[in-house]
Formats: sequence, structure tokens, C-alpha cells
Amino acid sequence: MIRNSFLALALVLMSIAGISAQTADSSDFPSRVTRQFQRFNRIPTEKVYLHLDKPYYSAGESIFYSAYLTDGNSLQLSPYSQFVYVELINKSDSVCYRYKIREDSLGFYGNLALPSDIPAGDYHLRAYSWWMQNVGPDCFFQRNIHIGNAIDKSIQSTVRYEQDGEKRMMASVHFASDNKTSFANRRIDYQIYKGSKLLRSWNSTIDEGGNLRLGFDFDPSSKEQYRIQVAFNDRTYNYQNVYYLPKSNGAFDIQLLPEGGNLLNNGFRRVAFKAIGQDGLSVEVEGTLFNQKGDSITSFESVHKGMGMFSLALSDTVPMTYYAKVRVKGSSLSSTVNLPAVQSEGLGLKMTQYGGKLYYNIFSAGQKRLPEKIYLLAHQRGQLLFVLPIADSSHWEGCIRTDSLLSGIVHCMLVDGQGNALSERLVFVNHPAESQVLVKAEKESYGPRQLVNLNLSLNSLKNLQDSLVSGKFSVGITEDQTVRFDSLATTIASELLLTSDLKGYIEEPAYYLSNGDTPREYALDLLMLTHGWTRFSVPDLIQGKLPPGSNYYMEKGQTFSGKVTNQLNRGVRDAKIIAMAPKQNLSRVFKTDEKGNFVVEGLSFPDSTQFVVQALNKHGHKTIDLQMDEEKFPAISALYPFLPNTIHKNMDDYMDVMEKKFEYEGGEKVYHLREVTVIGSTKTKDEVSIYAGMGSL
Repeated sequence: MIRNSFLALALVLMSIAGISAQTADSSDFPSRVTRQFQRFNRIPTEKVYLHLDKPYYSAGESIFYSAYLTDGNSLQLSPYSQFVYVELINKSDSVCYRYKIREDSLGFYGNLALPSDIPAGDYHLRAYSWWMQNVGPDCFFQRNIHIGNAIDKSIQSTVRYEQDGEKRMMASVHFASDNKTSFANRRIDYQIYKGSKLLRSWNSTIDEGGNLRLGFDFDPSSKEQYRIQVAFNDRTYNYQNVYYLPKSNGAFDIQLLPEGGNLLNNGFRRVAFKAIGQDGLSVEVEGTLFNQKGDSITSFESVHKGMGMFSLALSDTVPMTYYAKVRVKGSSLSSTVNLPAVQSEGLGLKMTQYGGKLYYNIFSAGQKRLPEKIYLLAHQRGQLLFVLPIADSSHWEGCIRTDSLLSGIVHCMLVDGQGNALSERLVFVNHPAESQVLVKAEKESYGPRQLVNLNLSLNSLKNLQDSLVSGKFSVGITEDQTVRFDSLATTIASELLLTSDLKGYIEEPAYYLSNGDTPREYALDLLMLTHGWTRFSVPDLIQGKLPPGSNYYMEKGQTFSGKVTNQLNRGVRDAKIIAMAPKQNLSRVFKTDEKGNFVVEGLSFPDSTQFVVQALNKHGHKTIDLQMDEEKFPAISALYPFLPNTIHKNMDDYMDVMEKKFEYEGGEKVYHLREVTVIGSTKTKDEVSIYAGMGSL
């Protein structure tokens, strides 16, 4: 039975300092934990979110964006880094474009101009600050977008794959044109890659039906991306494209995750699960749990994005093993997976949220010997909420009022007196929105090219007496016939409160933050049970092991660096470095350190600025070598998988609109002309009449 008393947050925070007066435990552990969290919070953390003007784009237009760089704990605008990097990455994991954006009085904003010849397809957008690399690429902002090309439609191609045996794949690429041109007998150069490894580079001929047929060996269990690159080996046509082999649907992975981390004996236990296909996306499954004797224990099925939960009662005198037979719904694909081993010793933590309260329940496997000291602690984005000593089993149940907590993930953990984790649980507090954006136009309708004036206001829903809310905002304006936004895609709330703190890819993150919907609240709790906390290790922090050192600096200004060496390739100490940017009227003079290294910092200059850098030895001579350090950017890793139907249903209409818009605004429509032969003789000057071309008088 849940205890009638509950912990308000104010009481919990006071208990951090004076908890020993309430229990028989005189340990200074709560104070030590508090000090370690305070140390941790002195290390700045950052998160970034990109607000885009559209969910998809066309070649020849620009991706307009505003970047919101926030403090990782408070989620207020970050006072630290003054630069944000924005990258457009193709499906071959190559950076197509990279921009470095400096903050000004309006924040971080910019546009990425897409060339008219950019290949249509799926792309990744990635954003980060230089400082964020200390945490790693998993915490960068990511979003997948589709880019179409309505400008160059003279050659169109489609690809079809067919498996030939277990480890052989056949690809048929069909080429067509908007004017029904035949490409038969045209030569094609092609390369086949597995990840970054080149498997084959060859050439072939398009058949009479306009098809290029290729066969290659492939590993259906490989997680690496196969791709085919083709290019016309023909002076008449300039065309190239890349085709990506869809990930095989022949296998899936399912994880069985007991609540609290361990499957403890002697009690009623809850086990969550999540199923993922080889393409990194969720699959819906159903299955049955069996014990080692083959007895059926319970059946289960996923309820949202491959996630679900089942319960089982454990009271084994001799702990048994359990396994599940799982099948993809509507398919013959199946798998057998073992449940984690049943533990005869240990403590677990169960959390339930309802009625504005967060209820906790500590349970054990029934062993007589328990850790001498037990504590329940919780933090939210690195801000310690409480450290509660658990003196005896009478304190194993309780609750916390959620109205004193902020929206976001609460990380609860049961630890012993040395800070070792015994059990942990994530819960999400989802308060209703506190403000509302109101947009009102001065008129109900407007004519073509008329000036539109909008009145925007942000009203508080929490405090009606103080209806104005201040902050920084960005507005994207598009026409509503062909641009349709995905209400379930990432938002600033889902990015900052949810996905940036969890491990793994989360599909349709905005779905979970809707209020007042019981199925969504249940799905959100399943998400907490199946995705782990990602930003730091609480036990390491308690034991004084702070996150790894700052290998990447916080950019307040722009810098470049290098090294000066002599003819023996040894560093030259106190060499004079002169750096000048004549067009920007910039100049700096520095000296190298004892190893010959130098850093020119504290600069501010626009993109594509050219510098002249000169090195002189201490005698003013140039008999030394100057080596500039190459900029190294984060590796392309942990990218989100692409959904199978990324092309929006309104994309065709949008491409037609963008084709006309591109031409009206001065763009050029692309036509590939067939090869022609001009036959004629050269006229001499005397043969050309000065009256040629005149009409009759």
C-alpha cells in the first residue's frame, strides 16, 4: 500500500542538507552527492535545435533556418559558444555543405542555398557547437529532409532490386526522359560500394528497353549501406546518380528490458520490450513467453513503434530461465530471444505516475541481507532534485508531487553508500503548455504581391493577469497548398526535453508530448523504459569521476593554428608569426611556444576571408617552414535512419510550383540537347552581302 505522505520538492531539497536529522542514518552521503553535482554543473553543456521553414525542399531554393543554442541544464539561451555549425550530409555519409554561423543580436540564423543540379534524394541536416563535441555526435541535432529536383527532368531513372539466391542481388536501373528519348546503347560507368569499400568499378551498356542490369554479391546481415553510383560515359548527356540498396527486412532485433534494470525473483515484475528492423526503424511484433520447461507463461504484442510491456509473477525456489518466441506482425519473420537471467538478490525500483504525483516503490528479490545504506536520488538534466535515505522497508514506498518539477526527463536511481547503482528508472513529466502563440492578419484576404502585415503575440496560459511572455522567436512563412508540415516530427520541445537526453533514434518524437491522451502517455512511459539516459553516468559522478576533459574549446571567436619547424623538422621557439587579411584590414602578430606551435585567436571575420601568414625566426629571416593545422570536423556517425516513405504526398505538386517559381525568379531550366552534326561550307567575306537579312523596301 502506498504511504499517505508525499514529498513536495521544496521539502525534498531541504532534506539534502538535513536528512540525517530525520533518520537514524548519520552518513554525509547526501552532502557528498550534492557537492559532486555542483561540481558537474560548473562544466557548461549545450544543446542546439534548428527551426526550418519547410519539411522538404527543391533544388534551386534555399533552406532557411534559425538555430537555438541553449544551456543543456536550464534550457535558457546559451551564453557560451558564439558559433554554430550546420551541415548537409548525403546518404553516402559525405558532407555536401558546411556553414559556420556567428551569433548576432538576432541570434543564430542563415540559409543554405541548394544548387540547381543537386541530386534529388534524402539528406541529413546536422547542427552542433564546437564545444558539444566533448559529449559526442550522439547529442548533435539531427533531422532528415527530402530534396527534390524539378529543374533538371530531362533524364529520369528508377531502380528495382531482386534477390538472386541468398547472397546475390540483381539491380535494374531504368532510364527515361520527359521527351521519350531512347538511351539504348549508351555507355554507363558504374561503381558498387559497401559502406566506404569499393566492390566493383566497371562500365556497361543500356539495353533496348532503357535498362541497365547489374549483379553483385551482398551480405544480407551486414549493417553497412550498399550503393550504386552511375554516370553516363557519353559526351551528349551529362547525368549521374546514386542508388541505395534498401536494408534487408529479413531480420529484426528485440530487446527485453526489466523495469529497474534487473529481473528480480519473488514478485510481480514488469518487462518492457522494443523491436527494431535492420533499417533501424521499429517493427510491430507479437510473441509468447515460455519457461525452460516449455510452459507458456504469457502472450504480448507491441502497441506503438515496436514497443510494449508484459508482466510475470516470479516465485521460483530454483530460479528458472525464460525465453520468448517473437514474430513480426503480418509476416513469417520470427526470432527467439532469452529473457535476462532471474536474480535471487538485489533491489529494484518501480515508478508510476498519475494524478499529479510520481509514485515510487522499492522491491527486493527477498534476500535477508541488504546493503547497509540505501538512497533514492533523482535529477533532471543534471540538476539534483533530492537524495532520500531509505532507512528501512517502511520507507520503500512514497510519492513526489510533479507540479514542483519541470517538464522533461526525471532520472531516478537507487544507490548504495558508495554510490553504486542498484536500480534506475526514467520518467517523463509532461506539463501542459504555459503559453500560446496568436497570429492575426490585418485583412482576411490579399491580392497578388500585396504587403501582408501580421500581428503576433505570445500569451501566458498560466498567469492570466500577466499575459505577455518575452523571449526570442523565429517565424517561417510558406504557402499552405503544397507545403504540409508533419505534426509528429521533431519540434523544439521534443528535441530539448526528450530526444537529446536519450539513447537511440526516436521516431515521430512530437507524438509523445501531446497532453491528455492516455495511449500517448503509456507510449511515452514505454519510451522511458526502453531508451537509456545518455549524457553522463550518475555513479561515476557521485564517485568524483567527472566526464572526460574538454578536448574541444568553446568558440568565442575565430582561430587558426599551426607550427613552425626548422630544416631538421624541429619546432622553432619564439618565431614571429604575422597574420594579415588585407581586405578586412586585419593583422595580428604572435610568437610560437617552446615547441614551435602557435594559435591566432580572438578574430572576427566573414566567410571566405583570405589571410596571408608569414613566419620569421628570431633574427627576422624566412629560413623556416610554416605548417598550418588542418581543420578537423566530427566524423559522420550515429545518423538517423530514413523512413521508407520520406517523399511527402504533396511533393509532386510542390515540385511543379518550385519549377515555375525558379524560372520566374531568373533561374534557368535545364535541357540536355541531343548530339547534332552541322554540315556546311564557310562563306568568304566577298560572298556575304551587306544587305543580307533586310526586308524588301
